[in-house]
Amino acid sequence: MKKNLLAFLLLAVALVGCQQNGYKIKGTAEGFADGDTLLLITDFATGTPSDTLIVNNGRFEHSGQVDSVDICAIYSLANPEAGTDFLLEPGTITISLSQEPGMSRVGGTKANEGWQQLNDMVAGYGERMQQLTNQALSAEPDTDAQVALYEQMARMEYEMGQKVVEIAEKNLDNELGYFLVLNYMNDAALPAEKRLELMDRLPASSQQRGALKQLRSEMQQVQDSPGEGMPFGDYTLSTPSGDQLRLLDEVARHRFTIIDFWASWCGPCMREIPHLKQLYAEYSPKGFGIIGISLDEDRDAWVKAVTSEKLQWPQVSDLKGWKCEPARALGVEAIPCFYVLDENGTILAEKLDGSQLEQFLILTMSKIAP
Repeated sequence: MKKNLLAFLLLAVALVGCQQNGYKIKGTAEGFADGDTLLLITDFATGTPSDTLIVNNGRFEHSGQVDSVDICAIYSLANPEAGTDFLLEPGTITISLSQEPGMSRVGGTKANEGWQQLNDMVAGYGERMQQLTNQALSAEPDTDAQVALYEQMARMEYEMGQKVVEIAEKNLDNELGYFLVLNYMNDAALPAEKRLELMDRLPASSQQRGALKQLRSEMQQVQDSPGEGMPFGDYTLSTPSGDQLRLLDEVARHRFTIIDFWASWCGPCMREIPHLKQLYAEYSPKGFGIIGISLDEDRDAWVKAVTSEKLQWPQVSDLKGWKCEPARALGVEAIPCFYVLDENGTILAEKLDGSQLEQFLILTMSKIAP
Protein backbone atom coordinates (compact mmCIF):
# COMPACT_ATOMS: atom_id res chain seq x y z
CA MET A 1 0.00 0.00 0.00
CA LYS A 2 1.34 3.41 -0.91
CA LYS A 3 2.57 5.38 2.08
CA ASN A 4 2.73 9.16 1.85
CA LEU A 5 5.70 10.94 3.33
CA LEU A 6 4.51 12.95 6.30
CA ALA A 7 4.18 10.99 9.53
CA PHE A 8 1.28 13.11 10.64
CA LEU A 9 -0.73 11.96 7.61
CA LEU A 10 -0.79 8.47 9.11
CA LEU A 11 -2.43 9.51 12.38
CA ALA A 12 -5.76 8.53 10.84
CA VAL A 13 -7.85 10.35 13.41
CA ALA A 14 -11.53 10.97 12.75
CA LEU A 15 -12.47 14.55 11.94
CA VAL A 16 -15.81 14.76 13.66
CA GLY A 17 -18.65 16.07 11.52
CA CYS A 18 -21.98 17.52 12.54
CA GLN A 19 -24.44 15.18 10.86
CA GLN A 20 -24.71 12.23 8.56
CA ASN A 21 -24.17 12.99 4.88
CA GLY A 22 -23.82 10.96 1.75
CA TYR A 23 -20.59 10.47 -0.13
CA LYS A 24 -19.81 9.00 -3.51
CA ILE A 25 -16.48 7.80 -4.84
CA LYS A 26 -16.10 7.94 -8.62
CA GLY A 27 -12.86 6.44 -9.83
CA THR A 28 -10.90 5.47 -12.88
CA ALA A 29 -8.39 2.60 -12.85
CA GLU A 30 -5.75 2.98 -15.54
CA GLY A 31 -4.07 -0.28 -16.45
CA PHE A 32 -6.46 -2.43 -14.43
CA ALA A 33 -8.43 -5.37 -15.83
CA ASP A 34 -12.15 -5.95 -15.43
CA GLY A 35 -12.81 -7.79 -12.21
CA ASP A 36 -9.69 -6.53 -10.41
CA THR A 37 -10.32 -6.04 -6.70
CA LEU A 38 -9.69 -2.79 -4.86
CA LEU A 39 -9.62 -2.59 -1.05
CA LEU A 40 -11.01 0.38 0.87
CA ILE A 41 -9.26 1.05 4.21
CA THR A 42 -11.02 3.29 6.71
CA ASP A 43 -9.17 2.08 9.82
CA PHE A 44 -5.44 2.82 9.61
CA ALA A 45 -4.86 1.43 13.09
CA THR A 46 -5.62 -2.14 12.01
CA GLY A 47 -5.37 -1.82 8.23
CA THR A 48 -8.44 -4.04 7.94
CA PRO A 49 -10.39 -3.42 4.68
CA SER A 50 -13.87 -2.05 5.27
CA ASP A 51 -15.07 -2.74 1.71
CA THR A 52 -14.06 -4.18 -1.63
CA LEU A 53 -14.62 -2.49 -4.97
CA ILE A 54 -14.52 -4.17 -8.37
CA VAL A 55 -13.08 -2.55 -11.49
CA ASN A 56 -15.46 -2.56 -14.47
CA ASN A 57 -14.53 -1.01 -17.81
CA GLY A 58 -11.66 0.85 -16.17
CA ARG A 59 -13.92 2.43 -13.56
CA PHE A 60 -15.15 1.86 -10.03
CA GLU A 61 -17.74 3.49 -7.80
CA HIS A 62 -18.73 3.38 -4.17
CA SER A 63 -21.22 5.32 -2.06
CA GLY A 64 -22.46 5.48 1.49
CA GLN A 65 -23.14 7.65 4.49
CA VAL A 66 -20.47 9.27 6.63
CA ASP A 67 -20.94 11.06 9.94
CA SER A 68 -17.26 11.95 10.29
CA VAL A 69 -14.40 12.79 7.96
CA ASP A 70 -11.73 10.10 7.96
CA ILE A 71 -8.34 9.59 6.37
CA CYS A 72 -8.81 6.52 4.20
CA ALA A 73 -6.97 4.65 1.50
CA ILE A 74 -7.81 2.61 -1.55
CA TYR A 75 -5.40 0.23 -3.22
CA SER A 76 -5.18 -2.81 -5.47
CA LEU A 77 -5.31 -6.25 -3.89
CA ALA A 78 -2.95 -7.58 -6.56
CA ASN A 79 -0.57 -4.59 -6.49
CA PRO A 80 -0.55 -2.77 -3.11
CA GLU A 81 1.75 -0.09 -4.57
CA ALA A 82 -1.14 1.00 -6.79
CA GLY A 83 -3.17 3.10 -4.37
CA THR A 84 -3.63 6.41 -2.65
CA ASP A 85 -4.81 8.06 0.56
CA PHE A 86 -7.78 10.44 0.56
CA LEU A 87 -10.32 12.11 2.84
CA LEU A 88 -13.63 10.29 3.05
CA GLU A 89 -16.16 13.08 3.47
CA PRO A 90 -19.61 14.15 2.22
CA GLY A 91 -19.71 14.93 -1.50
CA THR A 92 -18.38 13.38 -4.67
CA ILE A 93 -14.77 12.27 -4.39
CA THR A 94 -12.83 11.56 -7.57
CA ILE A 95 -9.95 9.09 -7.59
CA SER A 96 -7.68 8.24 -10.51
CA LEU A 97 -5.76 5.06 -9.72
CA SER A 98 -2.56 4.27 -11.54
CA GLN A 99 -0.47 1.11 -11.54
CA GLU A 100 2.60 3.33 -11.27
CA PRO A 101 3.47 4.09 -7.62
CA GLY A 102 2.90 7.70 -6.63
CA MET A 103 0.92 8.60 -9.76
CA SER A 104 -2.64 8.14 -8.41
CA ARG A 105 -4.67 11.32 -7.90
CA VAL A 106 -7.61 12.41 -5.73
CA GLY A 107 -9.96 15.37 -5.97
CA GLY A 108 -13.61 16.25 -6.33
CA THR A 109 -14.09 17.93 -2.94
CA LYS A 110 -12.15 21.00 -1.83
CA ALA A 111 -10.49 19.08 0.99
CA ASN A 112 -9.30 16.34 -1.36
CA GLU A 113 -8.04 18.85 -3.90
CA GLY A 114 -5.97 20.37 -1.11
CA TRP A 115 -4.91 16.91 0.05
CA GLN A 116 -3.52 16.16 -3.39
CA GLN A 117 -1.70 19.49 -3.49
CA LEU A 118 -0.20 18.71 -0.07
CA ASN A 119 1.02 15.27 -1.11
CA ASP A 120 2.49 16.58 -4.38
CA MET A 121 4.41 19.19 -2.45
CA VAL A 122 5.65 16.73 0.19
CA ALA A 123 6.70 14.19 -2.43
CA GLY A 124 8.76 16.81 -4.25
CA TYR A 125 10.56 17.88 -1.09
CA GLY A 126 10.99 14.26 -0.06
CA GLU A 127 12.86 13.38 -3.23
CA ARG A 128 15.19 16.37 -2.89
CA MET A 129 15.84 15.74 0.80
CA GLN A 130 16.61 12.08 0.15
CA GLN A 131 19.21 13.13 -2.40
CA LEU A 132 20.79 15.49 0.13
CA THR A 133 20.69 12.79 2.82
CA ASN A 134 22.54 10.37 0.55
CA GLN A 135 25.16 13.00 -0.21
CA ALA A 136 25.58 13.86 3.49
CA LEU A 137 26.01 10.22 4.46
CA SER A 138 28.66 9.71 1.79
CA ALA A 139 30.58 12.89 2.69
CA GLU A 140 33.49 12.90 5.10
CA PRO A 141 32.18 13.42 8.67
CA ASP A 142 32.40 16.94 10.14
CA THR A 143 33.73 18.44 6.91
CA ASP A 144 32.54 21.76 5.47
CA ALA A 145 30.80 19.83 2.69
CA GLN A 146 28.79 17.70 5.12
CA VAL A 147 27.91 20.70 7.28
CA ALA A 148 26.71 22.61 4.20
CA LEU A 149 24.48 19.67 3.23
CA TYR A 150 22.93 19.50 6.70
CA GLU A 151 22.34 23.25 6.64
CA GLN A 152 20.61 22.90 3.28
CA MET A 153 18.47 20.06 4.61
CA ALA A 154 17.46 22.12 7.65
CA ARG A 155 16.46 25.05 5.43
CA MET A 156 14.50 22.74 3.15
CA GLU A 157 12.70 21.09 6.08
CA TYR A 158 11.68 24.52 7.40
CA GLU A 159 10.59 25.63 3.93
CA MET A 160 8.44 22.51 3.55
CA GLY A 161 6.84 23.22 6.92
CA GLN A 162 5.95 26.71 5.78
CA LYS A 163 4.31 25.27 2.65
CA VAL A 164 2.19 22.95 4.81
CA VAL A 165 1.04 25.92 6.88
CA GLU A 166 0.18 27.85 3.69
CA ILE A 167 -1.98 24.93 2.50
CA ALA A 168 -3.67 24.83 5.91
CA GLU A 169 -4.48 28.55 5.68
CA LYS A 170 -6.03 28.09 2.25
CA ASN A 171 -8.25 25.29 3.56
CA LEU A 172 -9.49 26.62 6.88
CA ASP A 173 -13.05 26.50 5.51
CA ASN A 174 -12.92 22.72 5.05
CA GLU A 175 -11.80 19.59 6.84
CA LEU A 176 -8.25 19.61 5.49
CA GLY A 177 -7.51 22.90 7.22
CA TYR A 178 -9.00 21.60 10.45
CA PHE A 179 -6.95 18.41 10.24
CA LEU A 180 -3.66 20.24 9.66
CA VAL A 181 -4.27 22.76 12.44
CA LEU A 182 -5.10 19.89 14.80
CA ASN A 183 -2.36 17.43 13.84
CA TYR A 184 0.62 19.07 12.11
CA MET A 185 3.23 19.13 14.87
CA ASN A 186 6.12 21.29 13.69
CA ASP A 187 7.09 23.90 16.27
CA ALA A 188 9.34 25.76 13.84
CA ALA A 189 6.76 26.18 11.08
CA LEU A 190 3.68 26.18 13.29
CA PRO A 191 4.52 27.53 16.77
CA ALA A 192 1.85 27.76 19.44
CA GLU A 193 0.96 31.38 18.71
CA LYS A 194 0.47 30.67 14.99
CA ARG A 195 -1.59 27.56 15.68
CA LEU A 196 -3.82 29.54 18.05
CA GLU A 197 -4.25 32.18 15.35
CA LEU A 198 -5.37 29.56 12.84
CA MET A 199 -7.74 28.04 15.39
CA ASP A 200 -9.43 31.42 15.75
CA ARG A 201 -9.93 31.54 11.96
CA LEU A 202 -11.62 28.14 11.72
CA PRO A 203 -15.43 28.06 11.33
CA ALA A 204 -17.39 28.33 14.57
CA SER A 205 -18.61 24.74 14.16
CA SER A 206 -15.02 23.47 14.09
CA GLN A 207 -14.07 25.50 17.14
CA GLN A 208 -16.76 23.74 19.17
CA ARG A 209 -15.20 20.30 18.67
CA GLY A 210 -13.76 18.73 21.79
CA ALA A 211 -10.41 17.85 20.23
CA LEU A 212 -9.81 21.45 19.19
CA LYS A 213 -10.81 22.81 22.60
CA GLN A 214 -8.34 20.44 24.26
CA LEU A 215 -5.55 21.41 21.86
CA ARG A 216 -6.27 25.11 22.42
CA SER A 217 -5.78 24.64 26.15
CA GLU A 218 -2.51 22.75 25.55
CA MET A 219 -1.23 25.37 23.10
CA GLN A 220 -1.97 28.20 25.52
CA GLN A 221 0.09 26.34 28.11
CA VAL A 222 2.92 25.79 25.61
CA GLN A 223 2.81 29.46 24.62
CA ASP A 224 3.49 30.37 28.24
CA SER A 225 6.34 27.85 28.61
CA PRO A 226 10.04 28.75 28.22
CA GLY A 227 11.44 28.59 24.69
CA GLU A 228 14.66 29.27 22.82
CA GLY A 229 16.69 32.07 24.35
CA MET A 230 14.95 31.70 27.73
CA PRO A 231 16.17 30.08 30.97
CA PHE A 232 15.49 26.36 31.26
CA GLY A 233 14.56 26.66 34.93
CA ASP A 234 16.09 25.65 38.23
CA TYR A 235 15.17 22.08 39.21
CA THR A 236 16.51 19.60 41.74
CA LEU A 237 15.52 15.96 41.18
CA SER A 238 16.44 12.55 42.57
CA THR A 239 19.04 10.26 41.04
CA PRO A 240 18.63 6.46 40.95
CA SER A 241 20.78 6.23 44.10
CA GLY A 242 18.46 8.61 45.96
CA ASP A 243 20.78 11.61 45.91
CA GLN A 244 19.52 15.05 44.90
CA LEU A 245 20.97 16.68 41.78
CA ARG A 246 20.53 20.36 40.99
CA LEU A 247 20.37 20.35 37.21
CA LEU A 248 21.93 23.79 36.73
CA ASP A 249 25.00 22.65 38.68
CA GLU A 250 25.48 19.80 36.20
CA VAL A 251 24.71 22.08 33.24
CA ALA A 252 27.42 24.53 34.35
CA ARG A 253 30.04 21.77 34.03
CA HIS A 254 29.61 21.58 30.23
CA ARG A 255 29.84 23.89 27.27
CA PHE A 256 26.48 22.53 26.12
CA THR A 257 24.07 20.08 27.74
CA ILE A 258 21.45 17.87 26.12
CA ILE A 259 18.34 17.36 28.23
CA ASP A 260 16.76 14.03 27.31
CA PHE A 261 13.12 13.55 28.36
CA TRP A 262 12.46 9.81 28.22
CA ALA A 263 10.88 6.87 30.08
CA SER A 264 11.56 3.16 30.45
CA TRP A 265 8.05 2.34 29.13
CA CYS A 266 8.59 4.42 25.97
CA GLY A 267 9.61 2.17 23.06
CA PRO A 268 10.90 5.03 20.83
CA CYS A 269 12.93 6.33 23.80
CA MET A 270 14.60 2.98 24.34
CA ARG A 271 15.33 2.63 20.63
CA GLU A 272 16.98 6.08 20.70
CA ILE A 273 19.49 5.06 23.40
CA PRO A 274 22.11 3.50 21.05
CA HIS A 275 22.04 6.70 18.99
CA LEU A 276 22.47 8.80 22.13
CA LYS A 277 25.43 6.67 23.18
CA GLN A 278 27.06 7.33 19.80
CA LEU A 279 26.48 11.07 20.11
CA TYR A 280 27.78 11.06 23.68
CA ALA A 281 30.95 9.22 22.69
CA GLU A 282 31.57 11.64 19.84
CA TYR A 283 30.64 14.95 21.44
CA SER A 284 31.29 14.63 25.19
CA PRO A 285 35.06 15.20 24.62
CA LYS A 286 34.10 18.43 22.85
CA GLY A 287 32.15 19.85 25.79
CA PHE A 288 28.70 18.25 25.48
CA GLY A 289 26.97 16.66 28.44
CA ILE A 290 23.65 14.85 28.75
CA ILE A 291 21.09 14.75 31.56
CA GLY A 292 18.30 12.19 31.35
CA ILE A 293 14.97 13.22 32.91
CA SER A 294 12.68 10.22 33.21
CA LEU A 295 8.90 10.44 33.05
CA ASP A 296 8.62 7.12 34.84
CA GLU A 297 6.36 6.55 37.84
CA ASP A 298 7.72 3.10 38.68
CA ARG A 299 11.10 3.59 40.37
CA ASP A 300 12.16 -0.02 39.90
CA ALA A 301 11.45 0.06 36.16
CA TRP A 302 13.37 3.33 35.80
CA VAL A 303 16.43 2.13 37.74
CA LYS A 304 16.42 -1.20 35.90
CA ALA A 305 16.44 0.59 32.51
CA VAL A 306 19.29 2.91 33.59
CA THR A 307 21.31 -0.05 34.85
CA SER A 308 20.64 -2.49 32.02
CA GLU A 309 21.38 0.13 29.36
CA LYS A 310 24.56 1.18 31.21
CA LEU A 311 23.79 4.87 30.77
CA GLN A 312 26.90 6.89 31.57
CA TRP A 313 25.34 10.34 31.94
CA PRO A 314 23.37 11.64 34.97
CA GLN A 315 19.78 10.41 35.35
CA VAL A 316 17.07 12.07 37.43
CA SER A 317 13.33 11.79 37.98
CA ASP A 318 10.59 12.93 40.35
CA LEU A 319 8.61 9.78 39.42
CA LYS A 320 5.52 11.83 38.56
CA GLY A 321 5.14 10.63 34.96
CA TRP A 322 3.69 13.30 32.68
CA LYS A 323 3.36 15.54 35.75
CA CYS A 324 7.16 15.72 35.95
CA GLU A 325 7.84 19.30 37.04
CA PRO A 326 10.28 20.40 34.29
CA ALA A 327 8.32 18.53 31.59
CA ARG A 328 5.09 20.28 32.55
CA ALA A 329 6.77 23.68 32.79
CA LEU A 330 8.26 23.25 29.29
CA GLY A 331 5.10 21.88 27.70
CA VAL A 332 6.65 18.53 26.75
CA GLU A 333 3.91 16.56 24.97
CA ALA A 334 5.80 13.62 23.46
CA ILE A 335 8.97 11.68 24.18
CA PRO A 336 11.78 11.21 23.40
CA CYS A 337 12.24 14.96 23.43
CA PHE A 338 15.56 16.81 23.50
CA TYR A 339 16.55 20.29 24.65
CA VAL A 340 20.02 21.83 24.30
CA LEU A 341 21.26 24.31 26.90
CA ASP A 342 24.36 26.45 27.17
CA GLU A 343 26.47 26.48 30.32
CA ASN A 344 24.23 29.16 31.85
CA GLY A 345 21.07 27.10 31.38
CA THR A 346 19.76 29.14 28.44
CA ILE A 347 17.71 27.11 25.97
CA LEU A 348 19.47 26.97 22.59
CA ALA A 349 17.16 24.42 20.93
CA GLU A 350 13.91 22.79 22.04
CA LYS A 351 11.74 19.76 21.35
CA LEU A 352 14.17 18.10 18.95
CA ASP A 353 13.92 14.50 17.80
CA GLY A 354 16.98 12.29 17.35
CA SER A 355 17.82 13.31 13.79
CA GLN A 356 17.26 17.01 14.53
CA LEU A 357 19.50 16.72 17.57
CA GLU A 358 22.32 15.24 15.50
CA GLN A 359 21.98 17.97 12.87
CA PHE A 360 22.04 20.60 15.62
CA LEU A 361 25.23 19.16 17.10
CA ILE A 362 26.97 18.99 13.74
CA LEU A 363 26.04 22.56 12.85
CA THR A 364 26.85 23.91 16.31
CA MET A 365 30.29 22.30 16.46
CA SER A 366 31.12 23.69 13.02
CA LYS A 367 30.58 27.24 14.26
CA ILE A 368 32.64 27.22 17.43
CA ALA A 369 36.36 27.23 18.00
CA PRO A 370 37.97 23.97 19.13
